[in-house]
Amino acid sequence: MTYPKSLHHNPPLLYIALGSLSELETQVIIAGRLGYLTDSSKLSESIEVIRKLINGLIYSLKRGRGKNQ
Repeated sequence: MTYPKSLHHNPPLLYIALGSLSELETQVIIAGRLGYLTDSSKLSESIEVIRKLINGLIYSLKRGRGKNQ
């Protein structure tokens, strides 16, 4: 699979994305505890799926880098 050049040359963007996702997760938890969300489980599941996708992309890019060196 071919990834955009911006990801190959700037992998820290993916770590920033993970950090932002963690911030969102914290906000969802807080909103749920404060009663702003009646059911936060769907959001939590989506966050987990996105986290797995980002981690998979990071792994894939790291693995691809090792082959090119």
